[in-house]
Amino acid sequence: LTARPELSAAQALAARALPPRAADGLLRPLLGALLCDPELTTSSRIGDLALRDFARGGLCLPAGGAASVPRALADGLPPGTVRTGVRVLSVAANAVVTRDHGTIRCRAVLIATGARDAAELLPGLRVPDFRPVTVLHHAVDSPAPTDEPLLVLDADRRGPVAYTAVASAVDPSRARPGRALVTSVVLGS
Repeated sequence: LTARPELSAAQALAARALPPRAADGLLRPLLGALLCDPELTTSSRIGDLALRDFARGGLCLPAGGAASVPRALADGLPPGTVRTGVRVLSVAANAVVTRDHGTIRCRAVLIATGARDAAELLPGLRVPDFRPVTVLHHAVDSPAPTDEPLLVLDADRRGPVAYTAVASAVDPSRARPGRALVTSVVLGS
């Protein structure tokens, strides 16, 4: 994938000479949803990776929600390795200066925060343009609209919802017994 010419995802889709029904009725809305980019200005390489992972079934929801990912990573480290709730004032390659805990010496620093906060710590870091995404969660009585782990696309792109999925069909812990969690995504504010 990395050897292919760098294009926008829209240009790459057009260059593949796919039947219009496949390109416009499936791939364009799917890529727009996966990339949160309805105009498909994202790199074609990122689009190709997203489609490849989607086709392989490699896209998923983390059990217990997004907050479970950093918890799982921290749980795999030795006790005392991760400190949370600490306000960092500055970073260097071998130290972190905090507001309440002084300077913490280290061999390396990993900044795991949003781009704007990271730019405050690393002057000169380029902050990318962001695409707003609104995620709506709906608790519904069981049975859910589907119990299959499906992504329902707005193939006509009439919006505002780009896609909907029954999140509890993928991760049952996301809903109370007798209920289902339906998640809808709107690209934009």
